[in-house]
Order: sequence, then C-alpha cells, then structure tokens
Amino acid sequence: MQLSKKLSEVKCDGSTLYWDDGLEFEDYDGQIKDGPLDMAPEVLFKFTKKGKTNKICPAKTTKS
Repeated sequence: MQLSKKLSEVKCDGSTLYWDDGLEFEDYDGQIKDGPLDMAPEVLFKFTKKGKTNKICPAKTTKS
C-alpha cells in the first residue's frame, strides 16, 4: 500500500491518532501479524519544523 494512502486512513479516538494495521509485529508464536499503530499528536508535532524550534515540554534541569 502506498504511504500517502495509508496516512489518509488515520483515525482519532479523541486524544490519540491511530491507524488500524499500521505496523507488522512478530507475535510470541513467531507469526508476523498486523497491529495498530498509535501516536500522541504532540509526538508527531515534535517531528515538524515548527516543533523542533518550539519546545513543547522542555526538559527540566535540576541543580545538584
């Protein structure tokens, strides 16, 4: 399946973006199976150009 077609099949459950059968995994019995792929929108935002310049959750630093 083409990537653009797969990306257009995105669904949202109110807080998470997900794709049915978005990945393949090896199950405990050794069989390769299709499984859902889900991502939080803020994680996807971090991959964008704007997300790289605007920190969503900057790492907290502690003084020792």
